[in-house]
Amino acid sequence: MTTQNSFNKEISKQVNNLGKTASKHSQVMRNLQEDKMRGEYKEVIAYSYTKASSYSNLIVIAGYIGFFNIWSPLIEKSKEWYLLLSGIFILISLIAFVGYEIYKSISGTLKLNKFMDNINNRELSLNEVKRIQSDGEISELKIWKFQILITVPTGAIAAIILLIVYIINFIEKVS
Repeated sequence: MTTQNSFNKEISKQVNNLGKTASKHSQVMRNLQEDKMRGEYKEVIAYSYTKASSYSNLIVIAGYIGFFNIWSPLIEKSKEWYLLLSGIFILISLIAFVGYEIYKSISGTLKLNKFMDNINNRELSLNEVKRIQSDGEISELKIWKFQILITVPTGAIAAIILLIVYIINFIEKVS
């Protein structure tokens, strides 16, 4: 009977261990699926950031071109303080924009060089490279938001000053 009891206890113990192992395995599988989903979300966010960044760059560049086409003839004729002030604001905006684009270019080049080294040395898989790239783009998103917070308001202030000058000149010529 003792042998039977000890055999039953051992079977019970092994069944419990098997249950714990199955539970751990199930948790690992859930974690892997969550990591995969998180990675897919990061890829979507990174793709969205790239699209938004490209679109906003196009709009900002068009704004700079328009501003300088209007501002240049005015500043040649008049060195009024408000035109100089609008020039200062647009230069702050332009420096923030160009500074960020230079940062992005340098950081992108460094990342690509690192990826190429890792791929040539077979240190990273394609999935790992994609993950690192999307993580990098997400971290760039924070800097991009900061850059937009400088570029857009200072550019808008410059444009508003220029618009007011045009409205005042228009009213003076009409009256």
